[in-house]
Amino acid sequence: MDNSFIMRVCIIWNLWKLRNGMVFSNEVFSVNNVLHKAYQDFKLCLDNSATDDHQINELSSSNIFWSPPEPHYVKISVDAAFIPNNGAAGAVAQDHNGNFLGCATITFDATSSLLAEAIACKLGIEAGIKFGFNKVVIEGDASNVTNAILGASRDISWSIRSVILKVKDAIPSFVDIKFQRVPKNANYLAYELCQYAMHENVNNWWNANSPPLCISANLNLTEVVE
Repeated sequence: MDNSFIMRVCIIWNLWKLRNGMVFSNEVFSVNNVLHKAYQDFKLCLDNSATDDHQINELSSSNIFWSPPEPHYVKISVDAAFIPNNGAAGAVAQDHNGNFLGCATITFDATSSLLAEAIACKLGIEAGIKFGFNKVVIEGDASNVTNAILGASRDISWSIRSVILKVKDAIPSFVDIKFQRVPKNANYLAYELCQYAMHENVNNWWNANSPPLCISANLNLTEVVE
């Protein structure tokens, strides 16, 4: 892929994130900040592309956009934000048609981004129970949390052990539950939601009829990839 195209995509992505920050969090527009973050993303893309053929094929086959769950399942996308001593999490539920079914945010004390991501996963579980979903897919972009849930309890890092064990204990509450990891750009609704929670200190639940403004515009733009 042409490097100039990748750089343009990175700039557009960071302009979009800044736009949301200006609308919902009163962030100040800064060209230098946008270009700096875009260049960081650009370098990350180049680093990720420097792999062998097998890794390249695996990367190209991964989802770039949000993809729907199977019929009769609800996908709950989760994400977390972290700054020293503080965390925020968001969880967004959608069905196989991309319809919004509800969401939640929480803020909390946190000692690491790993702990924040684990709490976000637990929030997804709590959302599934609160909204009465029987078959769910909990999806986030933190592979270490997903691996901890799917792995043996003895291998869980001590820093997230209590949270992950609560997640595992809640699994029997569902007829079926799946945990999976996606690239961050396929998790943008949950990302926007947790950023809103962090900046505005929002702890709330929204039902299917009243999505928060920070994601409502994007709900109609969700690209469903079959």
